[in-house]
Amino acid sequence: MSENIMEKLQELQIYLRNDIQEILICKHEETEELFLVNTIYEAKVLEGVDLEQLQKDIIGIEKVDNTDEGIRLLTKYSFYPSLKDAINDEEKEIPLEKQMSYANFIINRLLKLKHLPLALLDPLFNENHLIVDNNGDLQMLGSIIINPDFQNLALQEIFNKLADVLHIIFSGKEIIDGEIDENIPPDIRKIITNCTNNHYFKYEDLASDFKGSSVYKLMNPESEEGYRVHLIRKNLKTKKKFHNLKKNSIKIAILLIVLLPLFVYAGSKILDLKNNNTDESSFNGNNDIDNNNDNEGDSSNDDNIVDNGEDDEDDNDDIIDEDLTQFYNDKLFDLGSNDNIGVLDDSKYYKGSHSVRVSNDTDMPRTILVGVIDLNEDGFSFLKNRKSIDVSMWLNSDRNLDGIVTLKLIGRNNRILSQASDEVYVHASMWTLHSLGVNTTNGNYIKIYLTLKDEGNAWIDSIQAEILK
Repeated sequence: MSENIMEKLQELQIYLRNDIQEILICKHEETEELFLVNTIYEAKVLEGVDLEQLQKDIIGIEKVDNTDEGIRLLTKYSFYPSLKDAINDEEKEIPLEKQMSYANFIINRLLKLKHLPLALLDPLFNENHLIVDNNGDLQMLGSIIINPDFQNLALQEIFNKLADVLHIIFSGKEIIDGEIDENIPPDIRKIITNCTNNHYFKYEDLASDFKGSSVYKLMNPESEEGYRVHLIRKNLKTKKKFHNLKKNSIKIAILLIVLLPLFVYAGSKILDLKNNNTDESSFNGNNDIDNNNDNEGDSSNDDNIVDNGEDDEDDNDDIIDEDLTQFYNDKLFDLGSNDNIGVLDDSKYYKGSHSVRVSNDTDMPRTILVGVIDLNEDGFSFLKNRKSIDVSMWLNSDRNLDGIVTLKLIGRNNRILSQASDEVYVHASMWTLHSLGVNTTNGNYIKIYLTLKDEGNAWIDSIQAEILK
């Protein structure tokens, strides 16, 4: 948005005007787009609010200016249906999964905006200012119409407003005379009741009840499996360490067997040399020290031989694992026709020359397919029908992000047989390793997803799948 956009706006009509604010409907002279220019005169409304952060937090706000008249907010004039109209659209029945998605959006936005004063939260969560876009996603319009009695707002009034919004999502209408629709899922009905009867004193309590509800767990199985998956990962890591120790012990034993004849031969030569030089040598403390130093040097060299052998093998493994075409190929596009798919990118990578980049340009969670493991291919057939395999990957991002790694086992007719998920913290400017176990019984493919909870970019590299014995 250019700095001089206000100069190109033509006033069409007054949308609202009072002592607190003025909202004008304007048209852009060049693009003919319609905008709302909202000037808030009353300084107390935005007292202590970080205006730059406010613009980032509310996607509907295009621009914020601090003028002589007051704080000026610029938003696009939307023609999308309101939440209530979208829910009651007879041609588009809203399934429970979509209703839960809308409710989850409300809860997540509440937690993100909880630092704002009540005077702003009150209009932001007004059901008339929540719209459903062309993609069927719920959005916050950002049209802030201040309650004239904003200085007397109480926390309970915000919870009442949230109760109305949740009631509309699940029933299509607001609460009338305190009656909660009996067709709303019991867990959600209880939460709505708690909102209206002064049960909650913190927004986190409402969020906790929502994300702990059985209907939320039904729609988000990863939340229920989170702790169990955490224990599985710890167990897998322990097994992996033991497996690596066992593997390395076998290598060392084999190496010693191979080198033993050389050690015997070298030892016999040394003894012969000493016997031949017995009459010419005098044994004293200095010679003992020299011999000890020689032995220490030999031991050090032996260790280096073992280490070098392991390093060489690791390097070879990295070369194989770096080939992302094993996971990012035609199978991914065939199976991911209904998914958002990551893209190959050479701007950032852990090893090799490329990685898979995923992007989220909204403040809502976005799930992206990043890889597929074909269990019927020769290279991965050894993973099939296993109680648990370990899939690991390296992650990086352009800003610190919260995310979720999900593995879905796909059977016949693209049916999801099982899945496992784990929350991850993707660091900016630093690659971190994450791993997750999954059962592959009766499966044909494993689809690998990364969910970004917030706006940003992340990179996935060096995917590896293995059995831990």
